[in-house]
Amino acid sequence: MGDDRNTGLSLLIIPADAQLTGSIVSAGSVRIEGRLEGEIKIQGDLTLGVSAEIAGSVAARNASIGGRVDGDVTVSNLLEITATGTLRGDILTKDLAIERGGSFVGANRHHSISDSPPLEGCREAAGWLGIRD
Repeated sequence: MGDDRNTGLSLLIIPADAQLTGSIVSAGSVRIEGRLEGEIKIQGDLTLGVSAEIAGSVAARNASIGGRVDGDVTVSNLLEITATGTLRGDILTKDLAIERGGSFVGANRHHSISDSPPLEGCREAAGWLGIRD
């Protein structure tokens, strides 16, 4: 994923012992090792470590899921589910990679295909990231 050190964007890190409730909205990138109940809307990259647990929707430029997400995920470029990652929810992305051992349960829609609108749960996030039909 991108290196925000060269772009001037900020990086927010949430450690494994943190438990948050609410929304994260950022122009930068975020790395989460802890728990979040709420939505994530970032214009940078999202990295979820092995111990990360997210209950809510996600919107990001790129995302790597090494922990667990229960919610819809909208990514403007690459969504990666690593061997330790679990995603339960609908996704809208340009590119999808699932490593052996990774788990995905939900509907998948590639935004480069414009023959039908985004999945209902991903519609708002798609507009926020600038993805158009």
